[in-house]
Amino acid sequence: MMKIDILSLFPEMFEGFLNTSIIKRAIDKEVVDIKIHNFREFTQDKHKHVDDYPYGGGQGMVLMCQPIIDCLKTLTTDDSLVILMSPQGITLKHQVAQKLSLEKHLIIICGHYEGFDERIRDYVDLELSIGDYGGSNPSLPTFLRLERSLVFCGSSSVDRALAFQAEGRGFEPRLPLFFFLLL
Repeated sequence: MMKIDILSLFPEMFEGFLNTSIIKRAIDKEVVDIKIHNFREFTQDKHKHVDDYPYGGGQGMVLMCQPIIDCLKTLTTDDSLVILMSPQGITLKHQVAQKLSLEKHLIIICGHYEGFDERIRDYVDLELSIGDYGGSNPSLPTFLRLERSLVFCGSSSVDRALAFQAEGRGFEPRLPLFFFLLL
């Protein structure tokens, strides 16, 4: 079973997404275990602040490293691959999706504001982008990545879950189901 942990300031946005369609079936069949973590809970600030001015100066507000790093420390194992959702990351393509579908544990960091404190990148194994456009909420690209991951597991049990959905519709899934979980 693949394990996926998602760090987000808005975990409630994932509720409907995780409780419907292929992803719900994959969770119900214990093909994937997905947990959402609000990294605001890891702040040491009594006001639960997660944003600050950029380290080294600059405009706008960025996510502070402390709450994210503290949250990562509770989740990361030797099997973990930490992914930062970032417009500067490599664009998710078929080959990347196939490689990610083989991972045992994915940790996906969803940002917000103007970006991340650069020091967060020291804790990240891979930066992923869904393309050359942006938005105000990186949770939406994570939905796409999750959906894509589920379609990208090749001959794994996730692929069988897709085949179950495709049964009687006359098509074969081409992408491993699990990488659609991360797009």
